[in-house]
Amino acid sequence: MAGAQARILCAKTAAKEARHDATPVAHAVRVLERHGVSVEVEHGPGGADLTIGELLLSRAADFGADLIVMGAYGHGRMRELVLGGVTRTLLASMTIPVLLSH
Repeated sequence: MAGAQARILCAKTAAKEARHDATPVAHAVRVLERHGVSVEVEHGPGGADLTIGELLLSRAADFGADLIVMGAYGHGRMRELVLGGVTRTLLASMTIPVLLSH
């Protein structure tokens, strides 16, 4: 991984983080940098899950990403049926490989 580049898009941020360096994003940055990866963090606007899914795909296309890595979380069936979800949006519309972790 040494010499690779990574961009972290943080679209949903908890409003009450006790310490900035204790966030999941900060932890991911430290781990990647420890392995020689150049990391850039971008804080995107929050919003509806569908909007965030589309934002992820759009930003990945903007900077020519080779892979999207993200957490995959589900909601209740009725909520996802009515409102959709980020994971569902990416799976339905992905244009590059997506690595999901739950």
